[in-house]
Amino acid sequence: MLTRDAAERFLKDPANGLKTPSSVSSYRYQLRRLVANGDREMDTWTEGALVDLCHTVTSKGDPPADNTIRQRKAIARGFFEFAHWKGWISENPAAHINRAVRHGKQPVKRHHWLTKSQVAHVIESVDTSTIMGRRDQLIVRIGFTTGLRASELASMTWGTTDLEAGEVHIVGKGRKLATVALSGNT
Repeated sequence: MLTRDAAERFLKDPANGLKTPSSVSSYRYQLRRLVANGDREMDTWTEGALVDLCHTVTSKGDPPADNTIRQRKAIARGFFEFAHWKGWISENPAAHINRAVRHGKQPVKRHHWLTKSQVAHVIESVDTSTIMGRRDQLIVRIGFTTGLRASELASMTWGTTDLEAGEVHIVGKGRKLATVALSGNT
């Protein structure tokens, strides 16, 4: 499906989630940028192309304002989520755009995730011949499988762990209570 056809169908569909005339107007204006790229197929959009679109300079040649970037990002997310939901595209290129597009003076944080082999190497490098080593390996394994922060791991106690349910109850970032599932191998 062509992007311009998808944009027209999106704006006409009552399930698009646009509730006010101003939101329809904002989407219509920003979707023109997508359509301006010619007769592009919906499945050819990439996250990189959407990031570039969010940071496109204005007609005066100035960098976009923070609110403009924020609005472009939100509209790209909404439109491509809807297109994916409708089956017009097989994969949503805007699924992780929040991580790639920052407004303001914050630099985009680049994450360097470990590969499966690197994770396995870290777990295997712990000396499990002692009780302390087995404890350390368990802490590392829980950290990798749950994604808990170091401070959350450090605050774990037997009282916060429910082995029968396979859960850990923690106080997370912002003092929010959370329940995290433990994997079977942990």
